[in-house]
Amino acid sequence: MRLLKYTLSLTVIITLFVCPKTKAQQSERKPDSYKNAPNFSLETMAGDTFTLEEHEGKVVVLNIWATWCGPCRKEIPDFIELYKEMKNKDVLLAGVSVDKKGWSAVRPYAKKMKINYPIMVADQSFSRQYGPFRAIPTTFIINKLGKVEYIGAGMLTKEKLKPILQKLAQR
Repeated sequence: MRLLKYTLSLTVIITLFVCPKTKAQQSERKPDSYKNAPNFSLETMAGDTFTLEEHEGKVVVLNIWATWCGPCRKEIPDFIELYKEMKNKDVLLAGVSVDKKGWSAVRPYAKKMKINYPIMVADQSFSRQYGPFRAIPTTFIINKLGKVEYIGAGMLTKEKLKPILQKLAQR
């Protein structure tokens, strides 16, 4: 029986991490048990300190991205638009870049794109708490109680996110 469980577990792990994913299998999941989102503090592009636990009571969309990432570049305009629409409805978008060049790459790109939501650059502590990332972009949706409701690996659109956020904002 133990051997069967071990074999099944190994098969699932190999399938998840080795086999290529189709678009329909794009990694999107709802956590089995809602875990508290790890708290973190990072400096924003504006020079303020963003601390996750200070935003309890809001739905937080935490987007892990990079300037070199094609899907990230495609989803940012949707996030900008979504933030304009939902920022007064207890929804906060926040972007954390994993660019190795840090602010020297992120700052000019964020200005060029006119990103209107808080942008930060990941440090080692953040990456340990939230990583390793199976894909860039990866988006965590954290409910008003500070628990992870949803994790999406890969590009997300406004059409996909908005209904999820509206439902969580009403709770």
